[in-house]
Amino acid sequence: MPGASGVFAGLGWPSAEAATLNDVEPLVAALSSTSLFADGGTFTVPSLREHFRLVYVPAFTTMDGVREVVSVARDYPDAEVLLEAPTAGPNQPTFSVAHLTPDEAARLADRSSAPEMAAASVPGAPLEFVLTSLTEQGTDSLTGTFGGVTG
Repeated sequence: MPGASGVFAGLGWPSAEAATLNDVEPLVAALSSTSLFADGGTFTVPSLREHFRLVYVPAFTTMDGVREVVSVARDYPDAEVLLEAPTAGPNQPTFSVAHLTPDEAARLADRSSAPEMAAASVPGAPLEFVLTSLTEQGTDSLTGTFGGVTG
């Protein structure tokens, strides 16, 4: 599979490693058309393993959402960027970004809440986000949904 460092399938949820962030979107698109990844899977980039993980569930996240997750990882290289979903049950994901400054978190919240970002979610299932920053008072989190969409 072009752009893949590895594809893993054991019992349950499949996963794939993309060679680079640029390979994530095409890899998700290619693998999601296979029976193994038809219900979704986990995608990582080996060099960013602890800072980037995308659990793609096509029933809840569009390719626009995948593009935005990858774009955020590029724009905030020191952040931990995760689109996580339980591998059992309804699989509704949450987008989390940690290790942001308060200003970065505010800018990213505005960006994620912009009306055009509604395309990241499947209709009826808003994609939620949690953006975490460290302040003098401790950890602060901003939450919302992509495009400001409500359930």
